[in-house]
Amino acid sequence: MICRNCKHKQEIDSLTIDGMHFYACEKCGHDLVSGETLEEWKEKTPPIDMDEMNPADEIAFYGDTDESSSIQEPEAGQKFDTDKTQWDLTPWLAQTEVAEVLTYGAVKYSRDNWRHVPDAKRRYTAALFRHVVAWLRGEKCDPESGKHHLAHAACCILFMLEVDLEVQQ
Repeated sequence: MICRNCKHKQEIDSLTIDGMHFYACEKCGHDLVSGETLEEWKEKTPPIDMDEMNPADEIAFYGDTDESSSIQEPEAGQKFDTDKTQWDLTPWLAQTEVAEVLTYGAVKYSRDNWRHVPDAKRRYTAALFRHVVAWLRGEKCDPESGKHHLAHAACCILFMLEVDLEVQQ
C-alpha cells in the first residue's frame, strides 16, 4: 500500500486500538488509508465503551451470539456459487503472458491505445493472423517484443471481443 502522506510503499500492517484499525506508515507514521496522524485519527475515532453498548450495537459489533438464533451450523461447509463465474478456471500462465504483452503495448504506444486505432476490426484481424501464422511456421516469440506470438494473438482477439461487447451494450 502507498502512504497518502509521504508516498512510501509498504506491506499493510495494522495497529488495533479499541477495536479499530490504524494502518501506520513505517516511514512517517501517518495512517495509510486516511493520511492522518495517530492523534488526528484517535480524535476522529472515539473509543468504543463496551459497558455502554446497547444490544443492537453489540450484535452489529460482534454478530448475533444468541444460541437460539435461527442460523444453523451446517454439518459441512457450504458455498452457493455454482452459478457464478469460475475465475479459477483461467489459465494463469497464459493470462500472465497476455498481461505482459498488454504492458509492452502500453509502454510502446500508451495505455489503452488499442481503443483508438482506426479501422480496428480489420487491423486487429490482420495482426491476429500475422501472429498465428508466424507461430504455425515455428516462430514462438515475436522478434520485436520477445513475447509469445499466441499471447499477441490473444490480445487481438480480446480487443475485438471487448469492442464487440461494448457495441452490444
